[in-house]
Amino acid sequence: MTTSAAAQRLLQACFWIPLSISTWLALTPAPPEFFIFSLSDVLQHTFALSYLSFALMVAYARLNALQTLLLMLLYGAAIELIQSQIVERSAELKDLGSDLIGIGLGVLLAKVAAAPLRALVLRLFSKMLRK
Repeated sequence: MTTSAAAQRLLQACFWIPLSISTWLALTPAPPEFFIFSLSDVLQHTFALSYLSFALMVAYARLNALQTLLLMLLYGAAIELIQSQIVERSAELKDLGSDLIGIGLGVLLAKVAAAPLRALVLRLFSKMLRK
């Protein structure tokens, strides 16, 4: 595997693993108690979708802001739709609004920092593999 491919795989893992964990936490009837759950529901949604949107744009440079916004909004809407079918959970429009704010923040941050972050990860992998 080339240095570039290894760096790309790491960046993709930094999206897919948190996405999997977020999905599990959102869909499990009784998620475990972590310190993060002491934050308000609005902040949890905003933070999660902000990170996931940022990580998606870093991991997949070919995605533009609008594509990322639509994909992540679809993800948020799917979570709310599925939660509406789980007795212990509920779907709320305010959660989708929080998701949209988070997505916007993540996309804005990615517009500024995605390319430098990808370059940094590639540089670090190059140095590690030379040793």
